[in-house]
Amino acid sequence: MSVKHAKHKPIIDRVDIKDKQQALHADSAKFMQSVNLKKYQAIDLDAYGVPFQQLKEIFDQKYVGVVFVTVIRSVFGRLPTAMLLDLGYTQGMIAKCPTLICGDGFQKFEDWIAKNGVKKYIKRGNNKKLYGMITMNA
Repeated sequence: MSVKHAKHKPIIDRVDIKDKQQALHADSAKFMQSVNLKKYQAIDLDAYGVPFQQLKEIFDQKYVGVVFVTVIRSVFGRLPTAMLLDLGYTQGMIAKCPTLICGDGFQKFEDWIAKNGVKKYIKRGNNKKLYGMITMNA
């Protein structure tokens, strides 16, 4: 996750679960819970998979600004269980046939962000990676 401050000189905070140079070695979802995101103009989520927890925190804080997001599908394309539950699937359905339920994972991701109030969304990508720009309005 990288974020830029909205005032004067840009401040860039980098948080990565992997120990990388020039990044705070931490869980970005937990880091975001401890920060007031409203002070940032842009947030870049490049998670290892689906940045569900990070986006949930953005929605919970009612962030206003631009969010750049990268969604990567794993070999079986599994989506976070909590996202599927938010979309109306039951634990039983998910346990019985997770691969079938997640077959159109990018569409389910887009349905989930729309359910959370996203109205403006631009995307690019292929069948394994999705790059998007979400405009979060008040």
